[in-house]
Amino acid sequence: MRRTSPDPTSEITIAALAAATFAALGISAQHDLLADVNQRVRRLVLRRGPQTARVARAITVLSETGVHPILGWLASKGAARMVGHPTRAPLIASLSIFALNKGTRLVVHQPRPPGAKQRTGLNRLGFPSGHTLAATAIAFTTALEIGEGRSRAQRSALLTGAAAYAAMIGWTRLALDEHWIDDVVGAWAGGIALAILVHRANRARRRHAPRVRKRKR
Repeated sequence: MRRTSPDPTSEITIAALAAATFAALGISAQHDLLADVNQRVRRLVLRRGPQTARVARAITVLSETGVHPILGWLASKGAARMVGHPTRAPLIASLSIFALNKGTRLVVHQPRPPGAKQRTGLNRLGFPSGHTLAATAIAFTTALEIGEGRSRAQRSALLTGAAAYAAMIGWTRLALDEHWIDDVVGAWAGGIALAILVHRANRARRRHAPRVRKRKR
């Protein structure tokens, strides 16, 4: 199967559009512009029974604050084995979301839905969904790292898997009434932008890293 390289211009364009979406939804959340949409989606999602909530609680653990850095580390190890060279990109993406998540909440003060757990400080705010942001950033960074140099079909399969995982975690945050839909969609957009940024920075670092020559005996 022929290997191809992704168009760097396309990656930059997607990252810029994702970042713009993240910013636009942040502004919207700050001014409560999507309140009606948020309420409608909340009512629709919460129609499900208690069994759905139990499933959501089991799945959402994968992206807890104390868990996703471990997943980022494991993803880095797995990606390194598949691509044949060391990479810490998924772990870097996992750790980077802490700054993006907390930094955004300093300026976007959207409260969480009524059913959310009681929290204090910045954690009482909803935009963006930290769980969804972490899941999206780790999954897409891993897919981009593994997919580099592979066929278009293989890259598409990897990115589809990343999208499915990010969508699943986002759904759990809605099903548990922890976030509004704009919190989740904003996190998807922010996670994709961050994933591309981390992947391209890692690729640039490898390209400019000095090669160690083996000494002849």
